[in-house]
Amino acid sequence: MNKEGTFLLKNFIELVIAAIGIVFIIILGVSLFNFYVNQDTKNAQKSLDSLMGKINALEDGENNTFLIRGVKGWSIVSYSKAQFPKPDKCFFESCVCICRSYSLEDKLDTFTGKGQADLCQNEGFCRKLDKDEVKVKQARICKSTTRVAGPYAGQVDTTCHYKGLEDKLNTIKVSKEDTSLLLEFL
Repeated sequence: MNKEGTFLLKNFIELVIAAIGIVFIIILGVSLFNFYVNQDTKNAQKSLDSLMGKINALEDGENNTFLIRGVKGWSIVSYSKAQFPKPDKCFFESCVCICRSYSLEDKLDTFTGKGQADLCQNEGFCRKLDKDEVKVKQARICKSTTRVAGPYAGQVDTTCHYKGLEDKLNTIKVSKEDTSLLLEFL
């Protein structure tokens, strides 16, 4: 083989090795990113499952204080039975959800709570409760009165209660009554 052919072969092999290295680095980066994102989702679901276990362990008329692990960028959200709007996951029941916290970039309707309900439906986990009223105390409240036209004319009171979580242990007091449940962050 002549010198020019050897030179081209050598450069070609170096380019192939470089391309394989770049592909490997990209695959590794995507894998690490997916692991991190999925880890937050799994931790959020575990936090809700833990909270529900503690709620279910209480009898009506009891209250207790618990620690739950928070997941940064997620919120605990409550929806009462007669509340509108709420996630379809809750149907006609009260529920507690853990959902990705919304940000200004989400361009959501923070006055009616529809945006938070959509996030809980699409990017959250909800658990139904056999209570008429469920509230998160010491939480942010989005509330408004919306005028509705047509056969359901009148005013609809839309309220959602949510508390953004931090990546630490959160102290929460759970008060369980016959028809209500109160989650109070301390």
